[in-house]
Amino acid sequence: ELKDFFKTTNIVDVMKRKIISCSVSDTLGKVISSMVQRNVDRMPVIDVSGKLVGVVSFVDVLEHLFVFPQRRMHTSRSASQNVWKVTGVSEKQNLLKCPVANVMSEICYTCDSDSTITDIIDTIGEHDVSSVIIVKDAKPIGVITVKDLFEFYRKRI
Repeated sequence: ELKDFFKTTNIVDVMKRKIISCSVSDTLGKVISSMVQRNVDRMPVIDVSGKLVGVVSFVDVLEHLFVFPQRRMHTSRSASQNVWKVTGVSEKQNLLKCPVANVMSEICYTCDSDSTITDIIDTIGEHDVSSVIIVKDAKPIGVITVKDLFEFYRKRI
């Protein structure tokens, strides 16, 4: 039913055209600040030519800063539990200075600008993601989130 509704919908009617992106060389601290200021939870990451190379989300950032991957994690085993030592403040400050390329996901789901809304719905469903980046010539030109699709639908029923 939802796919039928969107069959006649143009992709530009739903996508957000104002792309808020970051450069692959931006620091993690700069990206976090930008995400908070602009109220976004993910950003496409572009290279110097403007081409999409990845995506960074708050989940990526939180995992990097707080989940403590093996290379930064210290564990000690007691009788029945693992004890996790928290990464020190100075290490977290250094992490904020690292390039976003160290944190971003190189796997991001895209659709071409000539895709249909049903293509986007299929991509979201197949990969269990909450957004798709719309690209033209490998450069991001828009974004469509599940929320965007539902809001568009809600306004028209």
